[in-house]
Amino acid sequence: MTQNNVLVILYSAFGDLALCLPALQAVKQHHPGAQLVFLTRQNMADNIKPFNIFSDFLIDRRERPLGASKNEFGKFIARMNQRKFSHVYDLHNNDRSRMHRLFLKLHQPRARVTAFHRQKLELYRPVRNPVNKPFNEAVSDFLRQCGVTPVAADLSAVGEPDAALVAALPENFAILAPGGSIARGKNSRLWPPRSIKMWPARNFAEIARRLHLNGVQPLVVGLEAERNSFNVIRDACPQAIDMLGKTDGAAFIHLGRRAKLMVAGDTGAAHWANLGGASIVSLFGAKPPATVWAPPGATVIQREPLPLLEADEVWQVVEQTLDRPQKPQ
Repeated sequence: MTQNNVLVILYSAFGDLALCLPALQAVKQHHPGAQLVFLTRQNMADNIKPFNIFSDFLIDRRERPLGASKNEFGKFIARMNQRKFSHVYDLHNNDRSRMHRLFLKLHQPRARVTAFHRQKLELYRPVRNPVNKPFNEAVSDFLRQCGVTPVAADLSAVGEPDAALVAALPENFAILAPGGSIARGKNSRLWPPRSIKMWPARNFAEIARRLHLNGVQPLVVGLEAERNSFNVIRDACPQAIDMLGKTDGAAFIHLGRRAKLMVAGDTGAAHWANLGGASIVSLFGAKPPATVWAPPGATVIQREPLPLLEADEVWQVVEQTLDRPQKPQ
């Protein structure tokens, strides 16, 4: 019997990959024995590999169909069509994935192609009939429409944490994520400036200082590009642990299992730590709406504009969260 191939498309951000993890596992469970192929970017592939969902990857380096890179684009389309897909699930549904779906329909008319209408989710700008529900719930609704039964995230494949990561962790620590997602390429005019999603580093520094005074060591995560924010935190709290650029999705799950809590803005790190069971204090402005994009179960503090949110108000919530019993691992 011919082996079925199933294609899943997702270009999205680091946090969206964590939110879609149960959906990806549900698709695999729905197609037992099929070969699942993931069409995505390289960093997304690197973060999903530990979960053993996909047997192959199509890495899109965003070559253009016209111009200097058209030959490379043609080769990519040829590689994509070497596989004969029975089903295609587009979980992103942007201009890029719609173009790939068009080629698939032309070359593989028998494939069942479905797309998640994420453009209906409320984000920054007005859209028709916005769906103001959590992103993960919207994805689950899409799966049901496709006949796929949603499942809870299975983290058993993550395995044991890296020894170097464990060695770097103190007994009592809290995670601080002062960064946020960046503007989106050439279409960044459609998005607000990055600062609208950022709580000032000086406020994170004050939370770090108070954590240390209460016997909890602050551990700062993010990208190396966020070094300036870490330096502000380190100046106020020299005991802060530098974990910039040292964490992937699996590492955040391990951190989430051990942390007392996490304080973060609208950043992907919070979604991965949330998978590990961390108590998340999530800081949001009015846009994007926390009702859609906050980690499931997080304690949300919302202020518009976000930089006006005072450290004292956040600390009151952090203090209450520290007093709660820690979630079982």
